[in-house]
Amino acid sequence: MNIRGTAVTTELLFNNRILTGLTTLPDEYYWSCSHIFECDPSELNYNDIKEASASDIPEGTFIHFPCKLSNYKYCNTISIGRTEDKLHFRLSVSFNLSKWDENLNLRGFFELLHDDIQQSRNLKVSDCYHDCHDYLLEVEFTGDLTEKFDTQLQRALIQIRQFHDYDSKHII
Repeated sequence: MNIRGTAVTTELLFNNRILTGLTTLPDEYYWSCSHIFECDPSELNYNDIKEASASDIPEGTFIHFPCKLSNYKYCNTISIGRTEDKLHFRLSVSFNLSKWDENLNLRGFFELLHDDIQQSRNLKVSDCYHDCHDYLLEVEFTGDLTEKFDTQLQRALIQIRQFHDYDSKHII
């Protein structure tokens, strides 16, 4: 957590679950949200948010949780933030060399995937990290306040998967 200043414990009732988090000074990493909920799998998972939309999250709220998705196994966390009239999403996409099961050069593939996502119209790479074993992309997009989260996340994951498939075939 990137908490600055003082913070107080807060709770949020979300989809019949009580989430515990912090209220603090707004921070850019959290899209200037003040209410931060970084959840573990026992508190929140993808099934809990599938049917939700922006109206289910109060303004100024950031929710982060781990996930395991069948349609793109490399996405391992999702963040959702709601500020005034905007909805933000961040997907953490990570690759580990020891678990990499594709017959491709991971570093070359990672660079192609990064570039394709960065050049897309609606996705952007907000953070990128790699060393000799781990590769991480944080992919962000602005959401629609009226659509269900699942619809928006699936659309982004399909696009990332398409880049993945294309880059797998075009790596040198």
